[in-house]
Amino acid sequence: MTTQAALLWELQTLDLNLVKRRRRLKEIAALLGDHQQITQKRESLNAAETALRPVQTRSRDLDLEIKGLVQKAKTASDLLYSGKVRNPKELEDLQEEIAGLQKRQKQLEDSLIEVYLDIEERQTGIKSLQADLEALLQTEGTEHQKLHREAQKLQEELQDLEQTRQTAVQKIDPTALKKYDSMWVAKKGTPVSRLEGESCKLCGVEQTTIIVQKVHRGQELIFCHVCGRILS
Repeated sequence: MTTQAALLWELQTLDLNLVKRRRRLKEIAALLGDHQQITQKRESLNAAETALRPVQTRSRDLDLEIKGLVQKAKTASDLLYSGKVRNPKELEDLQEEIAGLQKRQKQLEDSLIEVYLDIEERQTGIKSLQADLEALLQTEGTEHQKLHREAQKLQEELQDLEQTRQTAVQKIDPTALKKYDSMWVAKKGTPVSRLEGESCKLCGVEQTTIIVQKVHRGQELIFCHVCGRILS
């Protein structure tokens, strides 16, 4: 005949399995809801793209200004060599104007080169962020599929365990079950301990001969004289 202590030990095994699976389901729910890394990567990408726009605008402005200077220099140069201007002072002014325009053009071209290099560096950084984000999304998709499958399996196992527990509880004396339930929290989910030889398995303390004999007879619940757990 199976003793009440043995039945409680089986119940404890079921309950610990239930706790383990419920805890894992909570972990999975947290993992499925955690998009922090992806959110941070998206924010970094958006910030990089936002920072690139004014630099691109600056490059277009410089390019337009340079083209304007080139056109002005060409117009002045055409006039200089057209033969229409004969006054020495006017010719000298045209030459100075052309020289000034070319000098300014050179300065703007140097600035434009620096802006182009800046844009290239920023675009490289953006491509890297995009690749990182894509990799994260792919990884998350794969991992989420695995987590969903694991969660489904755990739910099925929980249903089976709960049904098994309902059957197990019906075999246990209500007084013994009440004692087990009252000790569950205090003993951190292990209100029942095995008797290994003459010692309590969980606390390791050797029991008295009388306690060992009573546990083997199984006529009543016997407790470890040190940790207070039910001995099975």
